[in-house]
Amino acid sequence: MNKQLIQDDSGKGDNTGQLREDILEHHDFVAVSKDIFETLANNYGCDYQIIRLLKPDPTHPNKMYLDLFPSKFLFCLSFLISIAQQFLDRPLPSKMIAPKKIL
Repeated sequence: MNKQLIQDDSGKGDNTGQLREDILEHHDFVAVSKDIFETLANNYGCDYQIIRLLKPDPTHPNKMYLDLFPSKFLFCLSFLISIAQQFLDRPLPSKMIAPKKIL
């Protein structure tokens, strides 16, 4: 499941909540929309829900990229914004990460 994508710095099974730096998209995980992730999680279960946001690519106009390693401040801020968006019923452009083995 998603636990394999999270760093274990202690060696004791305790994770930091941060993604491992050696993961590769389409090899270790697939980025999917929130709706698809929820369908997969309902059918197969999920240990960790990993949410990352699509951001405008500063080097390519009109393109987006999936920010896998947001700063802690920006991640907390985007998390709070996403909660506020739920109350406003306006979805943010985001992707969920699903382990490759499920798909």
